[in-house]
Amino acid sequence: MPQRRTPPDGDAESTARTARGSGAVPDPQEVARRYHDLFAENVERIAARRTRGADEARDD
Repeated sequence: MPQRRTPPDGDAESTARTARGSGAVPDPQEVARRYHDLFAENVERIAARRTRGADEARDD
């Protein structure tokens, strides 16, 4: 059975850190913040659309 080659200690960690610092891999907290912001914008947009629809129905 062939032996599995493992990278030197810290190699994968330093690669991930370098990639994250260069912007290649987004920071998980930044991704979560962006997702939250987009979700909040969509909720506001839907609420505004429903409010407009209710106002138009009242006018009829």
